[in-house]
Amino acid sequence: MAGAVPVSARGMLPLPASLAGLLVILVGGCRSTGPRDIGGVTVDIRGEEAVAEADIYDLAARELGDFARDRLRAAAASDAAFTMEHGLADRGYAHARVTFELLPSEEAPSELIFHVVEGPRAELGEVTFPGRRRIADEDIRALLVQRFQLSLRQDRWYRRSQIDEAVGQIEALYAMRGHHRVRVGPPVATWNEDRTEVDVAIPIREGRRFTVSRADVVPRDPEQPLPEELRTTLRSLGGAPFHRRLAADAAARVRGRLRELGYQFAEATGRWELDAGEGPPTATIVVEADAGVRQFVRSWNIAGLERSKPAFMESLIDLPGGDLVRQSVLNDAIDALYDTGAFGSVNITSQLVDEPGADGADGELRDLSFVVEEKDARSFEVGGGWGSYEQIRGWVGYRDRNFMGIARILDVVAHGSAKSLGVTSRVTDRYILGKDRTLSVGARL
Repeated sequence: MAGAVPVSARGMLPLPASLAGLLVILVGGCRSTGPRDIGGVTVDIRGEEAVAEADIYDLAARELGDFARDRLRAAAASDAAFTMEHGLADRGYAHARVTFELLPSEEAPSELIFHVVEGPRAELGEVTFPGRRRIADEDIRALLVQRFQLSLRQDRWYRRSQIDEAVGQIEALYAMRGHHRVRVGPPVATWNEDRTEVDVAIPIREGRRFTVSRADVVPRDPEQPLPEELRTTLRSLGGAPFHRRLAADAAARVRGRLRELGYQFAEATGRWELDAGEGPPTATIVVEADAGVRQFVRSWNIAGLERSKPAFMESLIDLPGGDLVRQSVLNDAIDALYDTGAFGSVNITSQLVDEPGADGADGELRDLSFVVEEKDARSFEVGGGWGSYEQIRGWVGYRDRNFMGIARILDVVAHGSAKSLGVTSRVTDRYILGKDRTLSVGARL
């Protein structure tokens, strides 16, 4: 199909100009070749050889959509040329150049011409890492593939953006291994005579490797001591490679431990100090924490139930009154409610018990509420077809994913054809036989 497809806007909401232009590129052009009308201006791409003209249009679809607006047309055209050039480079055309001209003038153009010079497609040759000592060459390549899904030889074509991404990932890898002051890059490209193949060297300045000499948890307020259970929370960090995120990770670990001990409103912040003296370079991690007051459960309920049976849903939660408000128990309760498939959202609210004597020396009492929003559990399906034996046939299906309000799944299908009629049904229950056991019962008429 050539040319633009006329689209009637009668009865439709008006589209923004930029979106309308984008639709012209993606839909109206129908991947045609030759000049296109975009916003009343004839747009033409010239000089392309190996790359299809329609593909070049696609590279800058968004920018050409912006061009369809009445203002800043020269800037949008420049953006489109830039995007085309970089898109070609990502396909291996490292020397591609794209220029443009607006005719007869930038102020009142009737024609936009992009001039494309692809140049030779460049192959990626050898990639080396000069300066690498502490991490093996093959380990760097393997980690780029396994951890970052990045291969320097995914195919044979050279992509500068891929090399730049590798630089950042290698530097992050070294930093996580304790090389706090590592520097990677910039990459050095060495071309062959006809500029069709390039070897790339990614220099690495590893710097010294820092390890954690000590990780301490201290109270934010010296007069408010922390629980004894925190003493061993950060013990495993001793001797670990230091990286910038380690202090924040340590603070998160302390907060998690405190919340598991019932301190639901605990706060913790971390900082680090480096010692790069004459001995081995080390780092000290210090986490300042405020445990707050322990929280205990007085009562809890599930709010927002409509079709679901409260007794069944409450049976999924193990949270006796008087227990500590532990984060792991709350997480298990939320997971249990989500696993029923009956709820689209589950949130927890808590209310401090404001009664005489509710606040004891050990902490505070809380009333918890699991606030749920039920999904639309029922659906219908209608279908039909033709077969050589049954000839015309059709079916109507009904599914209830919260049958009887206890997370059972009911499927009923009525089907008929020129040869037969029938109904099949099945009920699936994932709870009646206990955890990780499913009972499924079906019938056919």
